[in-house]
Amino acid sequence: MSSNTFLDNPLAAGINEIRSYWGRFLALGIVTVALGVVCILYNAIATQVSLVVLAVVLMVSAIFSLALAIWIHNWNGFFMFFLNALLQGFTSYLIVRYPHQSTVGVTMVLASLFIVGGLFQTVTAGLLKFPAWLWSMLSGVISLALGILVLYKMQNASVFFLGLVVGIDLVLDGISFLAFATELHRIPKLTVYAPKAA
Repeated sequence: MSSNTFLDNPLAAGINEIRSYWGRFLALGIVTVALGVVCILYNAIATQVSLVVLAVVLMVSAIFSLALAIWIHNWNGFFMFFLNALLQGFTSYLIVRYPHQSTVGVTMVLASLFIVGGLFQTVTAGLLKFPAWLWSMLSGVISLALGILVLYKMQNASVFFLGLVVGIDLVLDGISFLAFATELHRIPKLTVYAPKAA
């Protein structure tokens, strides 16, 4: 989809107002990918993966997503970033608040994060069709699939497995943010939303 195709979609009205924030979306994408890579690498080198590390990674991602959501509050897509930040923040809080709970409990929380977040991201991207929406939809579908996988493995899930899944999910989210930032940057500054003539 070209950078201007979405301008004919009334649900995406307001995208021009956030065009100047493309650098912030780019920064969010870089940070999110980096957090995902850290999570995956930590799993690879640590003898015992700590739930606290997963919680910290999710919290940092939530803080960056929430800050961006506040900046773009006038755009319809705000809710996608805001809900993502709330879900990640709440999940990290539960992990830190109840650190001695069984892996099964943490697995349920993470599975809920992936399933609810993935469904919402997929539906929102499909409705708004903002720039690079296919990347966002793909990320949502994979998050949903990861959530189902985590539920399937619930009884046998290790913290290592959970850390790997969280890392993969963050990397995919980061890639969708990077694609969105790139497409935003390509939009001409003077482009104004105008509905198609009947």
